[in-house]
Amino acid sequence: MQIGDSEGNRFIITIRDIDLDERETRARLEDIFEELGKGIPNLFGPQRFGEVRCLSHIVGLEMMRKNFDLACKIYIARAFEGEPEDVLEVRKSMWERWGRVEAFKRGLKDYPIRLRYERSMLDYLTQHPDDFCGALRRLPARLRKMFINAFQADIWNRSVDGEKLSAGQKEPLPGYNTDLDEKDPIQKKMKKFMAELGITKMHFRMAGMPEIATSGGERETLLIPKELKILEIGKDEFNPEKTKAKISFALPSGSYATVVLEKIMGT
Repeated sequence: MQIGDSEGNRFIITIRDIDLDERETRARLEDIFEELGKGIPNLFGPQRFGEVRCLSHIVGLEMMRKNFDLACKIYIARAFEGEPEDVLEVRKSMWERWGRVEAFKRGLKDYPIRLRYERSMLDYLTQHPDDFCGALRRLPARLRKMFINAFQADIWNRSVDGEKLSAGQKEPLPGYNTDLDEKDPIQKKMKKFMAELGITKMHFRMAGMPEIATSGGERETLLIPKELKILEIGKDEFNPEKTKAKISFALPSGSYATVVLEKIMGT
């Protein structure tokens, strides 16, 4: 399969540790399903940005600004709570010593083998300590482009959330071919957010790394989950005195089950 081939996805998901009895759980779910049937904002889920290391959109922004040094530093050395302790320590150390060849060499020894992308970039920097663009090119092109897509997604989420949306409505994902209409409230917000970050549509041409230039696109603003069903409600065998609920639903391609679950679970 290639990107764009998928028509959609079906999900069967068990929600656990519910602090309600079975009857109340069913009643609540039925009410929530009724609301979901009216549609929710078709936001990008946390996977787009990184669930533990929420930085893909930040790396993308610095790459668009041609701040390749800072983009490398953030990707390699910014530490996030929730990472394993050994990784936290080496990232913090690298952040403090960033920019020195000795730091890159030390990092190549200290970074766990499983962090293969970071190690590949550090290996390059030990030999070319000033070529941060080259270090980023050690990452697969699809991953580098994903950073730019994450920046698009961040602008999209910030612009669409909280607005009145309708079925069939589409709004642009900004790119170098995108002309934003200030008469459209969502596109006006996009332009405002980008201006605050010093970004214009020409930044999506990716000067210095044109192979990941992004022309733009569009996205449905409203997500209406299909085939919402309660499959099972019962005792949660993993959490005493708690309830579990098994549900199913279908989503169009490009929409996120995590966004639906956030609405269901109130997180």
